[in-house]
Amino acid sequence: MSHTISTRLADLVAAHGDDLPLDQGAIAVAMNEDPACDPAAVVDDLDTLAKATGHSPGVAPGRGMGRINEVLFRRFEFQGDQDNYHHVDNSLIHRVLGRRRGMPITLSLVYAEVARRLDIHLDGVGFPGHFVLRPRHSESPVFIDPFHQGRVLQEDQLWGLFEKTYPDATITERAWQAMLAPVSNASFIARICRNLKASHAMSQDAAGVARASRMLMILSDGPEQYRDLGLALSNLGETAEATDALATYLATVPDAEDAAAITARLSMLSLQRSGR
Repeated sequence: MSHTISTRLADLVAAHGDDLPLDQGAIAVAMNEDPACDPAAVVDDLDTLAKATGHSPGVAPGRGMGRINEVLFRRFEFQGDQDNYHHVDNSLIHRVLGRRRGMPITLSLVYAEVARRLDIHLDGVGFPGHFVLRPRHSESPVFIDPFHQGRVLQEDQLWGLFEKTYPDATITERAWQAMLAPVSNASFIARICRNLKASHAMSQDAAGVARASRMLMILSDGPEQYRDLGLALSNLGETAEATDALATYLATVPDAEDAAAITARLSMLSLQRSGR
């Protein structure tokens, strides 16, 4: 059984590093999940949304974003998918554009790419549990929430969201500011992949977890991707590849908290490979 993925994402990372184009990165992720994803159609949809604003590149950012809100959330009725939040479709750009439904990060990507076509630059902010955007042009930090109709949030409002989601958390000012800092485009795409992996894990789709883990490995998203890939391949009966991935994980993080469990899984795979 093959679980190889398209080289499209790897080619983007090789060519652009952390600054890979968001639309092309999202397309690469979607194509690995659904070969029917048409890259030209995705770009055309984003171009069409930008043209629907009636503005050209160079429009004043505040005016442009007001029009983006009008086009995305009132004319085309994009909205957050509250009912099936963790569905795989909400991580795939072509399906988000087709259904006009998504999760915070994919709706943020649509918003940011429409804005970029108007020469308005918005950075992704990997806020815990709720991805938002941060305008580069703003003198004071404000945040755009495409999951909730493009509402504008001040820093104290984000703090309120954080306290509501994590009522027992205590963090330093430095950690808080790190939460509000812009992320690279590669990190933006990696978070989409992590959401996708979580969706596959919830539905016990080991092949999907393996695909998402491979994409995260391309994006250099940490040694745990080797562990998750190895466990997924183990569940699929692909003992040789699973062994290699899990052994790489332990070699990279020998003092991992789950080292004993992974060592036990490797022993089991060894017995399976020897036919015992």
